[in-house]
Amino acid sequence: VSTCRDLVRILAAARRHRRILAALQAPSFSLAHPGGGKTFMNNHNKLLGDYDAAPVGKTGYTRAARHCFAGFFQRDGRTYYVACMGSGRFWPDLRVLTGISQN
Repeated sequence: VSTCRDLVRILAAARRHRRILAALQAPSFSLAHPGGGKTFMNNHNKLLGDYDAAPVGKTGYTRAARHCFAGFFQRDGRTYYVACMGSGRFWPDLRVLTGISQN
């Protein structure tokens, strides 16, 4: 069981790693296997690239928490973290939480 605070703490630690940060910011990426081969991954962050301060982060889903997101964005030289769990209007809610209204 995790809280929004837990997710933000995990994300804050993970974003200090160059490869993790690059994967969170990319629309897609690949993971190389030690024995050869690759796994291709698509980023499910629908806000990525929508606007300058779009949150970078990780989506998730469980039955108990429903759709979840933990992310961060930068505005005016400051970093802000945002976490959302159990939303029925997931992406519109994140637009509100990040201060960007939907057109």
